[in-house]
Amino acid sequence: MTRNTQIPLDGRYVVVFTLISFLSYGAHELIHHLVARATCGAWGSMTFSTFALATGCEPTGTVLVATLAGPALTYVLMYAGAALILGGRPLAGVTLVLANLPLARLVTVLMRGGDEMVLGRAWIGGGAAWPVMLALTLLLLAPPAVLAYRAIGNRYRPALFAALLVLPLFIDMALKRVLLARILESWPSAIAGVPLLFLVAMALAAAALLALLRARPWRVAGTAELAARPPV
Repeated sequence: MTRNTQIPLDGRYVVVFTLISFLSYGAHELIHHLVARATCGAWGSMTFSTFALATGCEPTGTVLVATLAGPALTYVLMYAGAALILGGRPLAGVTLVLANLPLARLVTVLMRGGDEMVLGRAWIGGGAAWPVMLALTLLLLAPPAVLAYRAIGNRYRPALFAALLVLPLFIDMALKRVLLARILESWPSAIAGVPLLFLVAMALAAAALLALLRARPWRVAGTAELAARPPV
């Protein structure tokens, strides 16, 4: 039986959730970039939300592994969150699952875009690519998402789960595609194709997350607390 947890609805949790999401998707883009270098033999470029192969490298054959690497890492992190839930650490697990933006993976496929559809068009092709990749995405997302939902012990669980699925998408978009994208335009310096701004932002986010977690480690809500506030 999955242990339930109270999601702390306060500013600290929002910041911790956002930092974990930022670091997770930063790692998603960075592993794209590093695997592209390993398979192509030359450094491409990347931002907070995209990566590009080096000039002369074509997105075919083994280079497609670079496209696969990003979502593969994201799914590994989601399933690591599921393992934490099953292992008795539901708050950390729910946060890790949802901070990796499972809805974003589904929405991009529904819009016939994203890494999954690049792979689908290359490996399946034709009209079958979209339904196959949509089915595969749903199949991969369902287990950690269902576990995360069941582990939430707050009152009005459906509404909170929906909020944790949807609202982080807007925060991620505002932070990466608006704020940091504008800063990157004025500070495009990079090392091996990785923007210095990206490295600084990731380091600061990691330091802030560690400081917050050390200041007040997460705890699992007790059964008495859960009984007093059952999910609806």
